[in-house]
Amino acid sequence: MREGLNVVILGRPNVGKSMLLNAILGEERAIVTDIAGTTRDAIEEAADIGIPLIITDTAGVRDTEDAIEKIGVGKSLSRAENAELILLVLDASEELTEEDERLLEFIKGRKAIVLLNKIDKETTPALRATPPKEGNIPLLRRGARRAGWLLVSAKEKTGLDELYARIKEMFFGGEFSSADNADEILISSLRQKEALDSAAASLREVISAIDGGFGEDICAIDLQAAYVSLGEITGESLGEDVIDKIFSEFCLGK
Repeated sequence: MREGLNVVILGRPNVGKSMLLNAILGEERAIVTDIAGTTRDAIEEAADIGIPLIITDTAGVRDTEDAIEKIGVGKSLSRAENAELILLVLDASEELTEEDERLLEFIKGRKAIVLLNKIDKETTPALRATPPKEGNIPLLRRGARRAGWLLVSAKEKTGLDELYARIKEMFFGGEFSSADNADEILISSLRQKEALDSAAASLREVISAIDGGFGEDICAIDLQAAYVSLGEITGESLGEDVIDKIFSEFCLGK
């Protein structure tokens, strides 16, 4: 809640990822053209839909010989691998491509929402109902649409409320939590997470020292480091830098 949910927009080139970012932000943050491959690097911005998001627009994923674009594709997949939530964008006005199929395979086992974008591209006005009727969109005709996919138009900003509702449902339903029980202990800041990571690293060093046959005095050094890290959370060992950080982030009265 404090740092924001890490969300990555993923998809092949020219499916409307940058336009989706702009629609969510409510401003023209990313360059949008009809030229595939316009986005070469990640664009990260903060958004608030009732919960804070750190949302990243990425380069379109496709096979390419362009050295710069290839680097961008690699960054896109790396960002997606580390995302808490992936928004996979497909072009609803076209048939699924091999690149789409590979990305659908990529998101299996990951927290993701599939968006069928560009539902506004139907040329017959009668077919532009929101949501479109079954059979109006090539993807639907092919029978490729699956349960849970959302219909959106980033251009006309339709379907965004449904997207926000889905994200909130997942968030408040605990789908981004690693624990399966209601008795889990929650950490409330990045500082606490870093302290826990530091303690875990120190304890791994202790185990390594024990396995290596080192003496108690060597193990004690890392045990003490783990104790100090945990003390930064419990308040038993607060250095001046931690105290300064607390005072900078909180309004403390008498």
